[in-house]
Amino acid sequence: MRDGRDPLASIAPVLPHLDALIIAGDLSNNPVFQWPRSLARIGQLIDPSRTWIVPGNHDYWSWRIDGEDRLAEIAKTAGAHLAQKRVIDIGTVRLLCATLWSDFQLTGDAPEAMHRRDMGKSW
Repeated sequence: MRDGRDPLASIAPVLPHLDALIIAGDLSNNPVFQWPRSLARIGQLIDPSRTWIVPGNHDYWSWRIDGEDRLAEIAKTAGAHLAQKRVIDIGTVRLLCATLWSDFQLTGDAPEAMHRRDMGKSW
């Protein structure tokens, strides 16, 4: 919204009719400042109690990897839910929620793993 455009404008009409809104990673970096603003806007479009946030890696930028209690507090204050390391059941759908991280040491060759990631190649 820095440039004055609303990134939610095109989907705003459908949001009130959803059973749930799952924000699956990367709501924003600097969550202490940005999450309340973002969730306030989202809360204008859908009941916040139907909103679940799974943090992505960008949600930890300018933040702490162990700061999930504070993220949960920010979400709760907005009326939403932090879904990190949780199971969510919505009707007959079950979601297992967690931030996924790359382990470049997994293969024993971190530089090659990073190179392959940068080149878009898989093993």
